[in-house]
Amino acid sequence: MIRNIIFLLFGALFASFTFAAPEDIDVILREPNLLFRGSQVGKVDFLTAGALRAGFGGYLMGHSYQTWQFKSAADLVPIAFGEVALWRMGVGLQGLADTGNDIGFRLVQNHYEFYTAFEALFGPGVGYLGYRHRCRHGVDANNISRVVMRSGPEIGYKWAFSGGPLNFTWNSWANYFITGQNQRKDAPWIYEGIFQQRMLFGSVLQAEWWLRPYIGLFATLGLGVLVATIGADTYHLTAPYNQTQAKLSPAGALGVKMRGRAGDFVVFMNVQRNIDSGFSSQVAEVNALALTAEFLF
Repeated sequence: MIRNIIFLLFGALFASFTFAAPEDIDVILREPNLLFRGSQVGKVDFLTAGALRAGFGGYLMGHSYQTWQFKSAADLVPIAFGEVALWRMGVGLQGLADTGNDIGFRLVQNHYEFYTAFEALFGPGVGYLGYRHRCRHGVDANNISRVVMRSGPEIGYKWAFSGGPLNFTWNSWANYFITGQNQRKDAPWIYEGIFQQRMLFGSVLQAEWWLRPYIGLFATLGLGVLVATIGADTYHLTAPYNQTQAKLSPAGALGVKMRGRAGDFVVFMNVQRNIDSGFSSQVAEVNALALTAEFLF
């Protein structure tokens, strides 16, 4: 028991230092009931389950500052309420790098995330209500990168089902948040991002086809819809003053998943439209294509 607790806490600490992505759509979905695996019927228990994730990849298309990416994340269950509900916490980081130094690996952006939620078995899947905080920080002084934070409640539902030889995982959510931005020292007149209300609706469907018990193929399709209000001293997204608009963030992935005794190893190609790359003094969309390898425990 003590060894399991140390393992989970170490995983959470590692992730907090080293995963919040620039993308709004996560193209790798885990089993909806993954964190319920340690729950016991009719028993309130502590530190019952955890999940770890780590990966590295490169961009084939994107912003000039996007060449490499690395990420890690961890979730754990502080309290499980029988086998039907739990409280989860998660932390993570994703770093982006380009080739702008002598070793061809210059860190240019870090994305941090903290997430907590109550999850409960509901119908055929899992419903959840939680709070998500994400922030982005520029690292190297030679590139333009804004500090942007976003915080707010999130509600969602995730469900796994089968159809013929395929296994499907579906996740949909709504995230209401306030976004804020630092006042740039080199451009003090830029205030976009200061306390603007926004809403992100997202849905992702992942299909898996297991060729053998230990290897399979998967494909993912997702769509995010960001609703942003525009006004004085707010987060301008190329819309006229004092209007509301919706911005689309489509995503997709195709890859191979290998299953072992300790977890999964996935290699995949993913494409996504990022509504704001963060690499400019004002909001600018970027279409990114990346090849990534990840370990899922």
